[in-house]
Amino acid sequence: MLKKYGLQHCKKCLISVLIPALVIVVLISMTAASEKTIEGDNPAEAKDVSHQTSIRFEEVTQKAGITYCGSSWGAAWGNFNGDPYPDLWASGHSPNHLYLNRGNGTFQNFASRTVYHGRMVDRHGAAWADIDNDGDQDLAQFVGAQRGLGQGANFMFRNKKGQLYDQAVELGLADAKGRGRTPLWLDFDRDGRLDLLINNASRHDAPSAIYLNRTNRFQKIALPKVRVNEYAQIANLNNGPKLHLLFGNPFPAIIYSQGDRTFVNIVKTFNLSLRPSTDSAIADFDNDLFSDIFVTYGALGSGVEFITSRKIAARLISNWRNRAISFAAGEKVTIDVFPQNSEWWHPEIIFLGLSGKHPTDFPIILSARDTDVHYTYPKKFGDGLFLSYNPNSKLWTVGLRSSKGGDRINLIIESSAPIKQLKAIGFELQPPEFESHIFWNKKGVFSAPESKTFPLTNSYCVGAGDFDNDMDVDLYLVCSQRLKNKDNVLLENIGHRKFVPIPNGAGAPGSQLGLGESVALADYDLDGFLDLFVTNGKELPPFNIGPHQLFRNLGNTNHWIEIDLEGVSSNRDAIGARVLLTAGGVTQTRLADNGTHNRSQNFKRIHFGLGKNKIITKLTIIWPNGKSATHTNISVDQVLRISESGVIERLK
Repeated sequence: MLKKYGLQHCKKCLISVLIPALVIVVLISMTAASEKTIEGDNPAEAKDVSHQTSIRFEEVTQKAGITYCGSSWGAAWGNFNGDPYPDLWASGHSPNHLYLNRGNGTFQNFASRTVYHGRMVDRHGAAWADIDNDGDQDLAQFVGAQRGLGQGANFMFRNKKGQLYDQAVELGLADAKGRGRTPLWLDFDRDGRLDLLINNASRHDAPSAIYLNRTNRFQKIALPKVRVNEYAQIANLNNGPKLHLLFGNPFPAIIYSQGDRTFVNIVKTFNLSLRPSTDSAIADFDNDLFSDIFVTYGALGSGVEFITSRKIAARLISNWRNRAISFAAGEKVTIDVFPQNSEWWHPEIIFLGLSGKHPTDFPIILSARDTDVHYTYPKKFGDGLFLSYNPNSKLWTVGLRSSKGGDRINLIIESSAPIKQLKAIGFELQPPEFESHIFWNKKGVFSAPESKTFPLTNSYCVGAGDFDNDMDVDLYLVCSQRLKNKDNVLLENIGHRKFVPIPNGAGAPGSQLGLGESVALADYDLDGFLDLFVTNGKELPPFNIGPHQLFRNLGNTNHWIEIDLEGVSSNRDAIGARVLLTAGGVTQTRLADNGTHNRSQNFKRIHFGLGKNKIITKLTIIWPNGKSATHTNISVDQVLRISESGVIERLK
């Protein structure tokens, strides 16, 4: 029965399903092997030929001891054991992975030995933070609620002597009805304790909310205008004393000022227009000391792809409308069904032709001679998946209808003869690529987003960092088509508000398997250059079987500095602190924002590229409580811990 295909919520993935799925994804990817990342006529593409870059990555996944391939739901770099090396938490709907950094370039998966699992649920985004100011990192992980039809309490793992214990219920953070997405830690009320923004997908009785930290329990504060939200970010958009809290999609639809319990939307104050968004990066890209906003978009939606001349893969998403495909094929057609949730999809809501009969065996084998499947696209039935054959037009039709909206199903369809006359009903057969946009910040007022600046990417996630340590912030985009992966894109910042796409992702193109989902940044080997962790398990079986990937930055001769901030009267993680660094007459700025973006968390350590400069002339830290401290004449190429008390410790 269909239940065997409900992989995302099963306790184990069935080998009999995963192996064919891997083959399917490889075949889909091979059809696009000759595709390049960039298509279309735009200025960014034209610069690609002549530009020489020093950014270069190499994949070290297997060498590092990371072997997972399957569904994923983001990643979070943190510090589990208190040593200088970043550790990594990777979510995967059901499986979790805690990759402990051994400090020699390899990782050990400690999830099964150090995490109290307790229950098997649909795990989503996670984020590290020191919620009790005791010096070690705790971890929030959100949980889905069966697409709003069930319940699933969040996890709040407290770090106690190297073990993570779930205390979500005790702390008031369970939010069992919430369709949890990506956590955001911030000190909203500026009391020195970190609060938690729980971002929930759509459900009328469990919207997104802020939970204020009251030491032994969190107090829920409703967000009156925020209901549906995949992620949120904190930023300082005008260099004022308070942070701003940005929500989307579209992004940024809502901006609140830190601590404003009236929750007045001040988005118009900054002259920001809205853009559809799946992720965003907020950083000072032009070194004018004001934070700019880069927005990327990667639509999913219904889609269909040829695997071979006799086999196609399809995803149908209802969105309150009929979605279907029609095609000419052979006398026999085999349909393999991969539902999102085995509890939703069962034979009783799969209908054959005008007869309305239900299939009894899976995969479903149909014959054009069987009068039970004869009919045009049926309209007499309610919600369900409809399979039919029209003997007059000699076309097969596979269609999905849902009155609830958002229902989806994946299909593999194989014919006894070549498939022809493929047509999409209710969606585009060849979906468009999407362009990313950047909003330039002019002293607290943003310009209109520039067009024709970036290549068409269809990007689902973005990471921002100075990858070549040349004193400006670059971008790495995780990209995919609707049913197949495509090369990721690295955009090198060459100054003067210009970015150049580097071929092959500068050595980090991603994978041909699965669907590119997320990227999280950290200098995992402490060589001063930012590395990439990429996941490729987005969406549903059988298209989500993709690997975790670790890309090491090969670096260059440029200098750098990395800083761990330690609050005292401010929160221990110093989330909300602003750092200004001057070297060689150039001043750069960073915000301690905890690294959160859609589904992912970059390592919270502050990183600056310094070019050829060997001395940092001045380093100023504006702590979350408003106090500031300045340090001068600092040597480069080291990892420092700087305390709000003024103590500086070299970690490497």
